[in-house]
Amino acid sequence: MSKKKVTPSDPDWIPTPNSNEQCNEYIAKLAGLQDQIRSIEALRDEVCASAKTLAEETLQPLQKRLAETFAAIEAYATANRDLLTNEGKTKTVRMPAGTLSWRDRPASVKLKSKWSWDKLVAHVLTLSEMMQTTFLRTKHEIDKNAVLAAAPDLVKDLKGVKVESAGEDFSVDPYRPEKP
Repeated sequence: MSKKKVTPSDPDWIPTPNSNEQCNEYIAKLAGLQDQIRSIEALRDEVCASAKTLAEETLQPLQKRLAETFAAIEAYATANRDLLTNEGKTKTVRMPAGTLSWRDRPASVKLKSKWSWDKLVAHVLTLSEMMQTTFLRTKHEIDKNAVLAAAPDLVKDLKGVKVESAGEDFSVDPYRPEKP
């Protein structure tokens, strides 16, 4: 969806300032608008915080009851698993109000106590070459910081990359009188 072009006949049109004095007036207006926005945002944040606190207070007993109910169902299902799963022939049990199911979680690699990933890599490096190629990988990636820090004549030899400015940003920072 494209933005509607604002023209001098539109009520939203703001003419470009014609002098330093007029530009200064616009900066003052900008400061006032920013103050209004901050005030409304602060009120919004206060209302949201109050609503969040109320919701959390209301949800807490429900979440506790939900956890207790789930634990009770799990205890029953665990105690009666053979009966419910027909001696382990199924992992899903359909009941009138819903289903019970048991699913194996995917395997994961964990470190034994007193081991670090660096220590494990050092250990694998002492093993056969087949073990090294099986369990170790090398990751190659462009170091963007090195490209930015390199001399321009060196970077020009990199065919697939160019270094360019991100552009510039314009900002207006109105002065605000200090509040007593």
